[in-house]
Amino acid sequence: MNFESIIWILGAYLIGGIPFGYLIGKMRGVDVRTVGSKNIGATNVFRTVGKKWGLLAFFCDVMKGMLPVLLTKYFIAHPVSQFTLHPSLPLYVGIACVAGHMLTPYITDEKGRRFHGGKGVATAFGMLLG
Repeated sequence: MNFESIIWILGAYLIGGIPFGYLIGKMRGVDVRTVGSKNIGATNVFRTVGKKWGLLAFFCDVMKGMLPVLLTKYFIAHPVSQFTLHPSLPLYVGIACVAGHMLTPYITDEKGRRFHGGKGVATAFGMLLG
């Protein structure tokens, strides 16, 4: 695995870690980490903040799983650097997105523990779509 592949995987982890459910809840004045299932995922947003906000969180979580995989596949087919990307890199990028969602580095849970995110269902769905 070359350095460029590692950068792709790290970037996918950081993109996957964006806590859209938490951010949408905060925009609406609700800390989803303290209500409902105390999970930052789209299902808890749907239950605690509202249907349209839950659907928005679901859409964002799906996109953050799908877009990095599609971008990786595009750059494998159309190389722009001297490095060649491994054909299985989209799989690793997708797994990194899901891991980022489940182990988000950006926020803590209600008990102050780091690396506690959502369950990864919507992000995994997006990864599989990609």
